[in-house]
Amino acid sequence: MKAATVNLEVNGDPVFLKRRVLPYGQREGVPKALQKMEQDGVISKDESSAWEALIVVAMKSDGRTPRICRDYRLTLSHRLRRCAASTMESEISMKDSKGQVT
Repeated sequence: MKAATVNLEVNGDPVFLKRRVLPYGQREGVPKALQKMEQDGVISKDESSAWEALIVVAMKSDGRTPRICRDYRLTLSHRLRRCAASTMESEISMKDSKGQVT
């Protein structure tokens, strides 16, 4: 899997947020899922870090397996450089297709 590249501005101070309390129904599944992710090499433990982001847990469609994500809105999102991407104008794309239906 190819990891995404992000540009982090250096002038921001690190943000460390305290953890949220897990709902009672997720207290068994989330530690198991995190342990499995660590065993699979998806995540790694770091005993001390200046940066920390909260986890967000949503249950998968089976209703038992947690989907674990990070919430970077309060920590990294404001410090990332914006990437401008342009899209093709609709008139140009219509002209290029020459009436073809895809």
